[in-house]
Amino acid sequence: ESLRTLKEQARAIAEDRLRDPVLDRRIEGELGHAFSQMVEDLDGFAQRMNLLAAGELENEKLTKSRGKTEGVLTKSLEETIRTVRALQEEMNNIIAAVGDGMLHERADVDRFHGKYRDLCSGINEITKAFESALFQVAHSVDVVHRTSDELAQGSQTLAEGATEQASTLEEIASSLEQMSSMTGEMASSAS
Repeated sequence: ESLRTLKEQARAIAEDRLRDPVLDRRIEGELGHAFSQMVEDLDGFAQRMNLLAAGELENEKLTKSRGKTEGVLTKSLEETIRTVRALQEEMNNIIAAVGDGMLHERADVDRFHGKYRDLCSGINEITKAFESALFQVAHSVDVVHRTSDELAQGSQTLAEGATEQASTLEEIASSLEQMSSMTGEMASSAS
């Protein structure tokens, strides 16, 4: 009976059925204890992976291993957790820098590999494009400002010129009026 139960438990473990009721059966002896410990450890890994998938990077349960700390699965999971935390830290730093107006800041792509490196490179490209767009806007605002100053100066010069011309026209009109009056007087004197 014990051998058959161990066989069923081994199949459930191999088929990744850690919630199978057959695994709840306790078997006496070293082999039975080893199977129980293996199921418990695998269940712990599954719980930690679920926390990681849910983004619970600060959850205390995520960092507590129920299995041996030298194990291959433990080391792999802990390396994954370190990498995801480093990526989160890198993204938070970039977001904070952009929020503070430091658009020249970039993610350190050399800290990561594979798709994580691609993600950092993509964030850097977005930040660079944002920086470039804001630079162009700032340049355009500067050009508009300078152009409006030039227009204001041109308008001032034009207004001054118009005032001078109006004054000159008044002088000419006054002179013409005097000439007309003198011509009228001369015509009266001549007759």
